[in-house]
Amino acid sequence: MFSFRLATLHRFRKSIEAVEELAFRRLLSEIASVQSKLDELDNLITELRHQRELALLKAQPAATLHLLSQEELHLNHLRGQLRDQLNGLNERKAAQFDVYRNARQARQVLDEIFHQQNTRYSQEQSRKAQRMLDDLHLLKRHESE
Repeated sequence: MFSFRLATLHRFRKSIEAVEELAFRRLLSEIASVQSKLDELDNLITELRHQRELALLKAQPAATLHLLSQEELHLNHLRGQLRDQLNGLNERKAAQFDVYRNARQARQVLDEIFHQQNTRYSQEQSRKAQRMLDDLHLLKRHESE
């Protein structure tokens, strides 16, 4: 029968958990980056609207107003694309979090088994040592009688 050593399997599970956590953190970083771009774009759109209002107040030529409106349309289109990208990243983040959580749980189960085996081994070694001391004590007692 083929079997893995628990320590090897434990290291493997820890490495899987680390890989999945790194992938999750990368997605968080991508989300932060896209959100930052979206915030910058929102600021540009707000500034553009302000410029258009000023142009209306100053009775600027229609061509200027048209260019500002076209630019706003373009920025809103870009905003929509970024919003779609952000939604996709958030979906990937949720899926990756599930993968990471499962890897972490698998590693934690092995941690517990590993701990139990180490405790059992330590107790067994203590019992062996105590039996040897008891046998030695009985042997000395028997020799002195």
